Amino acid sequence: MASWAVQEGIGQKTLDWLLSIPGVGPATFFSVPFFNGHANLVLPPMQVVEHLGLSYHNARKLHQIIDNIPPHAEWQTRSLWFRSDPDAKHYIHYRNPLDAIQLLLGNPAHTKHIVYKPKKVFVNARKEKRIYHEMWTGRWWNTVQVWNNIFSLFVAYLVISAKFA
Repeated sequence: MASWAVQEGIGQKTLDWLLSIPGVGPATFFSVPFFNGHANLVLPPMQVVEHLGLSYHNARKLHQIIDNIPPHAEWQTRSLWFRSDPDAKHYIHYRNPLDAIQLLLGNPAHTKHIVYKPKKVFVNARKEKRIYHEMWTGRWWNTVQVWNNIFSLFVAYLVISAKFA
């Protein structure tokens, strides 16, 4: 809904008005007659705001949320063409991968989910069957870590032996 409001240029007053309509905005109760018409039952309506999981109830709150979105890697655009058809330009949109990785690793919202070392995950405590569900649970990452440590030791050995030679 926020994307629609921003892309369509919906004004603050219009968005506030939309979110204040009963049945759209914050919960309001209404009376529903039974089929026999003898008794009424008061039920909360299915709120659009609640159904969509919106965390705002007016335009001001939406803009506060948008202003708090962390920065992201900027999109870059390059055009290319081929000698066989120089008039047909093709555009490539991309982000600098290093900027994207830096922003992902630096985002505090991701700190609980980032894994820096491999881990062996098993079905049970007896370690009878291993589970592979993420890159860090696989054999490859563990192998790379081991070889990286061996390579580091080898380079350190070469540096030390070169100093005393």
